[in-house]
Amino acid sequence: MVLSFTDPDKWYEEYESASPKRRYEIIMETIEQPLSRKFIDELDLGMCLVELRDELVSNNLVEEAIDFFDKLRAKQPDLYREDFHYFDNFLVEYYLFKDEPEKVAESLSRFMEDPVQGIDQMKVLLDELRFYGYTDLAVELCRKTYAPVKSSPKLIEGAEWDLADIVFVDLVDKAYQQIRVGKAANWKKLISQTAEYDFADSEEMADEIRVYLTEEIEGGSQFVTQFKRDREERLNALSWEFSKYMFEQKDVGFICSDGIWGEVLEFLEGRKPSRRKSVAPNIYFGFSDAELDWYLGEMISGFMSMQQAKGVALLWGIPYIYDLLLSKEIITDSVYQEVIKSVASLKHPLIQAFQNSLWQYDFVHRWRPPDSVPREDFAAESKEFAESIKVKTPLSNQPTKRGMDFFGG
Repeated sequence: MVLSFTDPDKWYEEYESASPKRRYEIIMETIEQPLSRKFIDELDLGMCLVELRDELVSNNLVEEAIDFFDKLRAKQPDLYREDFHYFDNFLVEYYLFKDEPEKVAESLSRFMEDPVQGIDQMKVLLDELRFYGYTDLAVELCRKTYAPVKSSPKLIEGAEWDLADIVFVDLVDKAYQQIRVGKAANWKKLISQTAEYDFADSEEMADEIRVYLTEEIEGGSQFVTQFKRDREERLNALSWEFSKYMFEQKDVGFICSDGIWGEVLEFLEGRKPSRRKSVAPNIYFGFSDAELDWYLGEMISGFMSMQQAKGVALLWGIPYIYDLLLSKEIITDSVYQEVIKSVASLKHPLIQAFQNSLWQYDFVHRWRPPDSVPREDFAAESKEFAESIKVKTPLSNQPTKRGMDFFGG
């Protein structure tokens, strides 16, 4: 049957009855044509394009996906731009995995130009940028998109807060880099720059951060007493101590560490024991397999979930925090061992569930191994994640009902 590029009903009849492989060919033929706006709208061609994107990505058909995106961008630039966030989000993830900064930046450019349209995908990519350690690009993205996100009537109030937080943490990171080489940090400049992002313009904040960056936390019984008296303050101090620890011991920047800490803290704060005002660190930081399993399930399960990267960062990030807590004698060895055991037991089912998409979360192997994981085990796991991209499923030649084989990626 000859495709019609003027009659949407005839085009759709051919497309509907085709196999996944033939649908790919139909789309590639169609975007070569000079299509009318009426044809595009009546057909809802944009939805067909996104479905093809999902089909290719979910089957790890990377070369075909990139070829499709390149042709769509070249032949139908307006159509590409209408749904750029569905195409560019995959490109950013892929080039992060491949560690190709220039291509990551190019794929982020349309988010920087129009962050409101793709805000949900942009927030996911921002998480991945921070976990991969792409600090400069993460900060650039936040700085360029903060004002339009904040002022947009299409977004809920506070949508810009995550962007401001990354800029703030980066400024503190730069202050720490000055301090650690014996130079004086410019606190007045830090205060004035954070004020641009609606942080309190106060010397008190700067004094507090200066103490956290220059003084090492004393653990043991003294910390336990302080923790019971003012948990919020001690957790704040611990967050900066963790960032310093990760930088010095694991070569991980503050923005990444802050992301790991934030995910773990959100999990801990959501548990009933943590709601008590006075609780010992052993109780606060202790948790069961079931608690973590349920929380992770809520984060990463479901067709519409967009928190998979955060869930992986949480599970793989926990050991780093607990290595620090144990070294400071803030928790006992028994609590530490139980937590490490829980994490290990939950990694396996998650790896099995993400068998052909593990490469999308390979950022956990850009960090040096936690103290609790043998280097050979870390290397083997890293290899498994990286090679998952080779698990490809060719498009079927068998006709299937449209919609049955599109699962999103």
